[in-house]
Amino acid sequence: MASHLSPPDGSVTAHLDRYAPRAAAGVDVIHVSGGVHGPQAQDWDGVSEGYHVDIAARIRAAVTAPVIVPGAIRTPAFADRVVREGKADLVAVGAAMLDNPRWAADAIAALA
Repeated sequence: MASHLSPPDGSVTAHLDRYAPRAAAGVDVIHVSGGVHGPQAQDWDGVSEGYHVDIAARIRAAVTAPVIVPGAIRTPAFADRVVREGKADLVAVGAAMLDNPRWAADAIAALA
């Protein structure tokens, strides 16, 4: 099942109200994204990493399906911390990998 769920008010409660029933119905994975098309998300300072991590963590705590989070995740250390702290099960690092096609190999080396 794929779904683009953008609650009108954008609140975490509205997200949980929409994701929880889908997770209970057996979705394979939930990808928490703000639907950003372009270089900047609303309310993002343009510098910090993980602008979707807080909402992903709240969704992760409420569902049993694995959660993927994107959102300016650029460094291996930050990506590792998100997963180790249980805020998400997977991180998406698309832009970081476009900037550095060896991102995954570099991450393995950095975190070894």
